[in-house]
Amino acid sequence: YISLLKQNLGTTVTVDGTIVLTHYAPTEEGQPTFLDFHNPYQGYFEVVIWVENRKAFSSPPEGYYLNRHVCVTGTVSSYVGPEIRVTSPSQIVVIGS
Repeated sequence: YISLLKQNLGTTVTVDGTIVLTHYAPTEEGQPTFLDFHNPYQGYFEVVIWVENRKAFSSPPEGYYLNRHVCVTGTVSSYVGPEIRVTSPSQIVVIGS
């Protein structure tokens, strides 16, 4: 996924994989929710949902998407590593049951 960052920074992409690690950080600035495709997550691609966008989800994303195969569509940005900042549940599609 590191090459994804270098090649696609600022562009819209769809990434698929299984969410293997999640974390909701209500005490951190912006109260982010992280959905990770790799454990450990450092340096690997991740999905970020900011607190103002959590209310759009019918279930807490950190529980709902854990261990599910998903396709995530959005603009690639970078903070600690490559990420897509999700603002709507429509950006995440669960594949299979």
